[in-house]
Amino acid sequence: MIFLYEAKGIGRDGTITAVRVMASGRSEAASKVRELGLHPLSVSFSRENLRTLPGKSQVSDREIVDFNREVQVLLKAGIPLLKAIQKISGRIRNPFFRVVVEEIGRSVERGQSLSESVLPFSSLFGELYSPILRSGESSGNLPEVIADYNRYHLKVLAIKDRVKKALIYPAFVASFSFVVFFVLLVWVIPRFALFYKDFDAQLPWLTRVVVGLGEGLSRNLFPIALFVVALFFFLPRLMRKEQVRRVWDKFYLSLPFGGLLKDFTSVLYGRGFSLMLTGGIPIVKALQISLSSVKNLFLAEKMAPVHERVMEGKPLADSWEETGLFPADFLDVVRVGEHSGSLGEMVKEATVNLEERLEGRVDSLLSFLEPAIIIVMGLMIALVLLSVYMPITSIVQVIR
Repeated sequence: MIFLYEAKGIGRDGTITAVRVMASGRSEAASKVRELGLHPLSVSFSRENLRTLPGKSQVSDREIVDFNREVQVLLKAGIPLLKAIQKISGRIRNPFFRVVVEEIGRSVERGQSLSESVLPFSSLFGELYSPILRSGESSGNLPEVIADYNRYHLKVLAIKDRVKKALIYPAFVASFSFVVFFVLLVWVIPRFALFYKDFDAQLPWLTRVVVGLGEGLSRNLFPIALFVVALFFFLPRLMRKEQVRRVWDKFYLSLPFGGLLKDFTSVLYGRGFSLMLTGGIPIVKALQISLSSVKNLFLAEKMAPVHERVMEGKPLADSWEETGLFPADFLDVVRVGEHSGSLGEMVKEATVNLEERLEGRVDSLLSFLEPAIIIVMGLMIALVLLSVYMPITSIVQVIR
C-alpha cells in the first residue's frame, strides 16, 4: 500500500527543501528523497493519509481492540512501551494500520508520550482515546486505564451491534417485500392488463387502479431508475452540508423510533463521560471531549453549551436537563452523585440503567416490527394478487 510522506532534505548548496513523496514505507520514502538530490533530514507520515484513506474504512474496531489489549498486556508484564509497540507492529497484518502503529512507535522513540503519539490518529482511535491515555500516564496506571478504555470500547461496540442486528431483519423483510411488490406491478400486472383487454368486460375498480399504477411505472421505468441513481449519488453530498444535515437530524428524531436514538446517544455520551471522569480528567474537559460521541448534529448543538454552564457554576444535572436529552431518573442519579462527591460512579450507574432500558425497548420494537412488516407487506402483495384474479369472474360471464 502506498502512502504520502512529507520530508525535508538538504541540497548540495545547503538549502533545506520540503518535499512530498509517495512510498510504501519510511525507508522507501527516504530513498526517493535521495533520488531528488537531497539528503533527508526528516521523513514523516502525512496526516493527509487519514483523509485519503478514511480510518474506519481501513481499520476495523476489532483491530483497535486487539491493539489495546496487547499494549496493556505487554506493559503489565513490564515490557517498555517502545519495545511493546515495536513487537505489536510486527504482527499487524493490515498494512495501513501497521504503518500507523509504526508511526506511533517512532513518536514514542523521539520522546513523546503515548497520548501525544496517538493524537494525530484520533480519527482511528476516537477523540476520547488520547485524553484517557494522558490521565493514565499522569496517574502512573497506564495499563489499567487502557484496560478500562478497552472495556468501554467493547461495551459501545456491543450496544451498536445490538441495535444494528435488531434492525437488520425488519429492513431485509421490508426490502425483499418491496422488490416483490415492485416486480408484480412493473412486469406481471401489465401482462395481465393486455390479456384483459381482449375481453369486453367491466374490470373491478381495484383492478383498474392496480393496472393503471403498473402501466404508469412501466412507462416511466427509465426516469424512475435515473432518479434513484441520482438520489444515491447526490444525497451523500447533500448531507455534508451543515444546514441540510441539521434539518435531517431534527426530522430523524421526530420519527417513531427517535426516542431510541436519543437514548442510544445518551448511553454513548454517558459511558464516555463517566470513563473520563473516573480516570481523573476534569469535568469541563470531559464534557467537551464527550461531545464528539454525539453524532446527531441537532443534539450536539443542544449539548454544546453544557460545559459553559458548568463553568459558570451551574450543577451538571441542571445543565443536562436543559438539553432535553436525558430522562428524569437519569438526572436524579446524577444529582445524587454531585451531592455525594461520586459523580463519575453515579453517571456510570445511571448510564447502565439507561442502557438496560434501551435494550428492553429495542427488543420490544423488534417484537412489534417483525410481524407488523410481514402483515403490511403481505396485505399489499395480497391486494395486487386479488386485483389480478377478481376480473376472472367477469370474464367467465362474458365467455358464457
